[in-house]
Amino acid sequence: MRFRGASFTDTVSANSSKDIDYQITQERYINGGKLIVKNIGQDDKITFQVVDKDNVLGFGAGVVLDEFIKDFYLPINESLNVQLDYPAKIIAGLYLRLKYTNTNSIDAVVKCNLYLHWKAIWI
Repeated sequence: MRFRGASFTDTVSANSSKDIDYQITQERYINGGKLIVKNIGQDDKITFQVVDKDNVLGFGAGVVLDEFIKDFYLPINESLNVQLDYPAKIIAGLYLRLKYTNTNSIDAVVKCNLYLHWKAIWI
């Protein structure tokens, strides 16, 4: 396995929820990530999903294939880091979706670092 970290960022308006989608363009394995939020609210929470927005697998566009974090409350004074001992495969064309709920009276700036890996095949 070779590390192929990636990241994305977005802004979530005050007192609202937003879906932030990141497309996996090449097959990758994920074993975690780090979420960094500026202006986090007292009850901000996230859900992380794997979504087939473009009907890559033929089950219909927009189908949620997996939900590996659901309504997970965020720590106020620190970033959230999740790293597992085992990776999960994500095929090319699927999306990682971060559903962010901002409970603060100001906009939240959300940054996410993904711990992605490539399975190297040597001949």
